[in-house]
Amino acid sequence: MDRTEYTRRLEFEHELIGRQIGWLLTSQAFLFAAYGFVIDHSTPATQRLKDFLPFVATLVALVVLFGVTASFLAKLRTWQDFKVATGNTTEPFGVRTHITYLGLVPDFAIPLVFAIAWLALT
Repeated sequence: MDRTEYTRRLEFEHELIGRQIGWLLTSQAFLFAAYGFVIDHSTPATQRLKDFLPFVATLVALVVLFGVTASFLAKLRTWQDFKVATGNTTEPFGVRTHITYLGLVPDFAIPLVFAIAWLALT
């Protein structure tokens, strides 16, 4: 694997993480709006929806967390493969390894925060 292919693969996985977080933020906005609506309009049907929405929203957040984790592991594996293929054992992960890890904190934390928020509503 040459550097161009390595960079392309990392960019692809990074793009996937960005899309997953975008999907999460969009879905959570709709789910919170629906939850607010059912709180304001209490009927037996909306009560069932009010009980069901936190479960669905938590599941969505956890699925996105799973996807982000898979994308991160793919990036890590691509980096390891590149180091072996090129013999460049000093190649950092990302721009600077520790900064790259810090930059991934929001990608992991955002789905967790949503899941915790929804669990608090159950």
